Amino acid sequence: PDYSVALLTLSTGRRIVLGAPLAFGEGDVKQRIKHIIRYRNPTTVVLALAVVCCLTSTACLATDPLPYGFRGDSTDPALLVSEPVSPSLDSAISTALLDILSGTDHFAECFGEGHLVLDYQQQGKRVTVYVLAISADYQFIDDMLISAGGCGVLPMVLLFQETDGGYTLLDWEMTGDFEEEPYIETLFPQSLWERCYKSEDNSYVYEALQPQQDKYAEEYLATTGRKAKVGDYEDLNWPLLSDFGVSVEVDNKLTESDLLSSYPSGIGKQEQVEDGVRYVYRKAYDEQKRLISFTKSNYATGELVERFCFDATDGTLIQSLSTPKAGTT
Repeated sequence: PDYSVALLTLSTGRRIVLGAPLAFGEGDVKQRIKHIIRYRNPTTVVLALAVVCCLTSTACLATDPLPYGFRGDSTDPALLVSEPVSPSLDSAISTALLDILSGTDHFAECFGEGHLVLDYQQQGKRVTVYVLAISADYQFIDDMLISAGGCGVLPMVLLFQETDGGYTLLDWEMTGDFEEEPYIETLFPQSLWERCYKSEDNSYVYEALQPQQDKYAEEYLATTGRKAKVGDYEDLNWPLLSDFGVSVEVDNKLTESDLLSSYPSGIGKQEQVEDGVRYVYRKAYDEQKRLISFTKSNYATGELVERFCFDATDGTLIQSLSTPKAGTT
């Protein structure tokens, strides 16, 4: 059979590069071909037993109200129902999420969060809040305010102490790696498990919370006096050097260089505020001259601060208008 021929071909030393390893062992090809040759069509009894087993398994799975590891992309509106809370508690939730989830990306100029209150429980002055939260770090990229980092839909538990002036965050927990630990079941009431599982990595829920998150960016943008679009990486058109025939080795060499760590990974520009001064970091490629250039300039004055030029054929530095740090390439 064709499958046996394929096994023999693979066993002769010809290797195929795959994106993932094979799901079975590559050894003992001889024995596997013998099994194939000895294969016989199953009897009626065997087929009947197989059908019964399949039906039984299907019934068991269908009656399980919450199969662990479930990932859904449900558009059920019930997922977006938020438990009403007081404005002061909602404000405390926002403040807490910004403090917890804001990234450490030195490029970021502002942070945003979005949340949905699934439920809350109050015992005396202490309030436990169960939320679904998202967050983003925003940066000016190609004249747009882009959510350049952050997290997707994340089930979290927040513990507050009620005070005369509002609420103080005492403690918080977030679910761990979905594939590693069933933290949802240890942190959340059982009545919320299904909503948590269906909401993790759910684009429907993320898109519903995104306007809350983007509102922070829009408010920040208003303070700058600039007119720009608030968006995410999908709005960028950043071709890579490899798109123009530059080798992947050269592209990786430049991308991984400490000297160029503040520059875009693709051809384009991004901004960074340093000691109160806004700078533009630009990466460009001259296809005719086979020249890759990196320039840093003052946003307000346009003054060139640094410039690095590299040979696109081998990544050799051929021009530098600033002093490289010791030990960098």
